Amino acid sequence: MVDKQNVRGNVYKLPEYLEPPQVDILIRYAADASMVSANLLLTMWRAGLRVSEACALNANDLKFEFKKGETQKGAQIHVRGGKGDRDRYVPAHPELQDALSSHLRYLKIRGNNPVFIGPRAGQRISRITGYQYVQGAYARAMRDGALPHGLKITPHVFRHSAARHWLTQGVPIHVVSLWLGHAQLKTTLIYLQLATDNGNLMEEVA
Repeated sequence: MVDKQNVRGNVYKLPEYLEPPQVDILIRYAADASMVSANLLLTMWRAGLRVSEACALNANDLKFEFKKGETQKGAQIHVRGGKGDRDRYVPAHPELQDALSSHLRYLKIRGNNPVFIGPRAGQRISRITGYQYVQGAYARAMRDGALPHGLKITPHVFRHSAARHWLTQGVPIHVVSLWLGHAQLKTTLIYLQLATDNGNLMEEVA
């Protein structure tokens, strides 16, 4: 979705984003190709990670117990070397905990080994591969008519979509800023323009 706003004569584009059902469709189509592809997309969506940050994850960056069918309150993902070489922790959503726990068990990944590996055993995927996973999923979804043509879908759209989703779910903007790893809160403020009026505040305006 593309939107434009004119401020003091300057035209700028608001961030592209997807609705949660559209994200689910892309993840489902990614799963047709591989579990690694689907779980990479899920990680970018549920943790709001940049594709480079997701690709850089090691097993020991996932700070939760890998027990089948169980999730852990307070579980986190340690994001290392984000933009500006800043580390941060992001809470691990229960859906993501479950998916990555199964992922690591199935592929027997542990310790400093990369979470997302390519066709060669033990080889960390690159951001280019991540981009290809996203584009492949979208191409298959368009082929089947599950998503329309013309959407601008890149790995970064998952991050934008996560920020919007968190805000519409009531997560305070300063917390969203921390989860995204923004150096300044003003960087996060643009997402307020994407958030819907869930509280029907406009109806209360006199």
